[in-house]
Amino acid sequence: AVAWGMLAATRLAVNNNLLARTEAARIDSLIRLYGAVPSLRGISSSSVVKHMKVDKKVRDGQIHFVLPEKIGKVRIVSGISPQQAIRVFEELQGESPLHTSGKLSQKTPSSKISRHP
Repeated sequence: AVAWGMLAATRLAVNNNLLARTEAARIDSLIRLYGAVPSLRGISSSSVVKHMKVDKKVRDGQIHFVLPEKIGKVRIVSGISPQQAIRVFEELQGESPLHTSGKLSQKTPSSKISRHP
């Protein structure tokens, strides 16, 4: 779960122009070098949303994400829609449990995100 969360956070960061694609590719490779990542197949997106809403990072009804800006530096970000998070989850879910294609989403960044220093 931790590895998938880090991979998802990396993709959300790229999708929201917080992280360079080259840095994201390095993070992705480092996570996968650590070992096999179990499959996400069989996990529903509705289950993911349900758990996101009660996560410890929810404050005042807002989900806060810890997203990388570069290796070793993160930013707490709010305003990312559950739909955007689900799109990333579904991308990851469709990939091999051992390796991804290395493709990062080309989605347009959300203009509604709030970045906290």
